[in-house]
Amino acid sequence: MVTLNGLCEEAREARVDIRPLLLEVAELSSAEDKFGMSRIRDILRRAAWRDPVGLW
Repeated sequence: MVTLNGLCEEAREARVDIRPLLLEVAELSSAEDKFGMSRIRDILRRAAWRDPVGLW
């Protein structure tokens, strides 16, 4: 299972900017907080705008 942290780390190591992908998936993701942990849309948007890009 690939985690968001792992995906961002692998992308960084490969020097791939995944910001556009994270933002596109965020737009397709639920805006509802279904599990009480935060909305997936918000999690992906925060990951996209971290500096450096992603969750590393």
